[in-house]
Amino acid sequence: MNNLKRLSDEECQNIRDQLFLKLNSDEAPFALNKDEEKFGPDDWAWLFLRMNKKYQFAYSNHPKAMNELKILEFVHEKDLCNIHADLDERCRRSFGLAAWLDYTQPILPELKNEVDSWFAPLKAAIPEDHSRRTVSKEIYIRPLGPQSQKLDKYPYHLIEETPFGYRIRGLPITSRHGIRDDLGCIAFAVDCSVPPSGQITTLKKIAHKIRSILMDSNELTDTELNETMILEIKNSENFNYMNFKIAGGAEDIVRDYEIVWRAVYLNVLGPITMQIEKILGEVKDVYQELQDDGFAKPSSLLRFKYNLVNSKDLDGLSRNGGNYLKCLVLIAQLHDQGFGNNQIAQIFNLCSETGKYKNTWREQLHNKIDEYIVEAKDMINGGYRLLIQTQKPDQNQS
Repeated sequence: MNNLKRLSDEECQNIRDQLFLKLNSDEAPFALNKDEEKFGPDDWAWLFLRMNKKYQFAYSNHPKAMNELKILEFVHEKDLCNIHADLDERCRRSFGLAAWLDYTQPILPELKNEVDSWFAPLKAAIPEDHSRRTVSKEIYIRPLGPQSQKLDKYPYHLIEETPFGYRIRGLPITSRHGIRDDLGCIAFAVDCSVPPSGQITTLKKIAHKIRSILMDSNELTDTELNETMILEIKNSENFNYMNFKIAGGAEDIVRDYEIVWRAVYLNVLGPITMQIEKILGEVKDVYQELQDDGFAKPSSLLRFKYNLVNSKDLDGLSRNGGNYLKCLVLIAQLHDQGFGNNQIAQIFNLCSETGKYKNTWREQLHNKIDEYIVEAKDMINGGYRLLIQTQKPDQNQS
């Protein structure tokens, strides 16, 4: 395609009709419509991942054996088309996705359980479980004998992990477990080599679910219970026997992956929100320290914008054209199809044939298309993970 020639009005309209996301009003073409306003981090992450060439190749070449019964546990039958179970865990390891999805589908299939996630592997807080494989490439062999009394009885498992999220199994056999003998104490491991907000969001949901189960069994809450604690893995009896051999953002110099993981404790019968806020603040500090020390990869995208940058017009009003991520998705699609910057500007109706701009933001966007192409590529080639790990963008978050 000649990416220098000017497109006709008919060509521009035909191209607009084929966009993944539809342009909105002329005043704010990147404003979200009613359906797009409901998009969460999963939806935006998928819009970028589906344009990833490595994912497209992997999807087309992965083992095609389809475990429909397994997938039907999570996905409505009407949405099952071209979804394949991640039989060898390559999908979750390489892309953070719970199952293979057809990249020609721009909208994520609906999950039966609203707390499940297609990107659950990217925000999994790890429960104590010596049989777990997703953080370890080595099988843990449980020692025998009286010295391993705790392990011989097995950790009490309130949590059952699935590719799409966690299920609560019910009340434990024994309540004597954790940092003290309180039934409400839970322990999870958090990967601090990546932004930890997604994992802590998962932990918060789990804590509230366990709390509701305990309260249904007549356990009482106590506002004075504030038992948060964060330990290095080697200092935690709950996790020091697990083999942590994987981390999402560890630098190549890291040989002992345990240094980027932390054991996190809280009591679900205490004030959960206050404990979660304290934990999140502390693990964010650990994440920053690991980056400062060269153990964790710095984020290529430090902050997600909700809208494009505001620009003031001659009438004194500030305008921006709409949502930043929607703009990136559409620029990425058009760039991938071979359109040049001026053609993209045409399709977005940024300026007239004589080069005049209706609003300042249009001229600013036209001048920034190259920059936005780079940002879009960053999102496609891995930055989408940060949407899940940081649980942004949200209009109500900074």
